[in-house]
Amino acid sequence: MTKRMMTLEWYRDKRDKWRARVKAGNGKILARTPRGYATEADLDKVLTVMFSKQYDIDPYKDRANEWRWRFELDDHGCIMISSEGYKNLQDCQHASDLVLDATIPE
Repeated sequence: MTKRMMTLEWYRDKRDKWRARVKAGNGKILARTPRGYATEADLDKVLTVMFSKQYDIDPYKDRANEWRWRFELDDHGCIMISSEGYKNLQDCQHASDLVLDATIPE
């Protein structure tokens, strides 16, 4: 199976904090960091853990009663969340798998 190419984009927000988002080949944002980090190194540290797949994604229902996923670490809180809701749990889990299994160019 061919891995999907996605882009992991780092940027500074309005408060000069470091954030990241995962974009599909068509430019659609699939996931994002819900908060900013003081340094690039802090952001890199939590993303490295996320992409190492040592922890599970947590699916949940949002206020609109749609499924979303998030990745949380006990000592860092929520690191990455899905950018859109899904009608069923299977689609939500599939989307999180695509992000975690993607080939992200350096």
